[in-house]
Amino acid sequence: MIWKALLVFVLSTTKMLVAMAMLVQSDWSFLYGFILSVAGGLSGIFFYTFLGQKVKNYWEMKFQPKAKVFKMNKRKRMLVRFKKGYGLAGIAFLSPMLISIPAGCMISLAMTDNRKQIILYQSISVVFWVSLVLGLKSLFNISLTSALK
Repeated sequence: MIWKALLVFVLSTTKMLVAMAMLVQSDWSFLYGFILSVAGGLSGIFFYTFLGQKVKNYWEMKFQPKAKVFKMNKRKRMLVRFKKGYGLAGIAFLSPMLISIPAGCMISLAMTDNRKQIILYQSISVVFWVSLVLGLKSLFNISLTSALK
């Protein structure tokens, strides 16, 4: 049991979708699963936001960006539209479940240097997704392990 809990915690720091799948198929209580996955998600957000800032600072110090011609293509237009339309909140909403937490933190750092804002949006998103998934599991009394026995 302790190994499974540790695995859910570690998976929550990187890929929340896999951790949520493990929690849905387990027989753990809502509160235990909630605390475990939110703690893992928040740990991942703090770690990857601060690590990403260090990497970004090192990269900018080591490789000074040179002025270059910016060519716009279809993909870049789509990214610019997404950034203007949804911004950090949109990235945070997609981050824990669809893209990984590390990727969401890195993309957010590319948009802004405000780490407090990144951590706030990402944290709200993690709590929302975990509450939604585990709440639906509790509401509909889903237990895949007992159904498969």
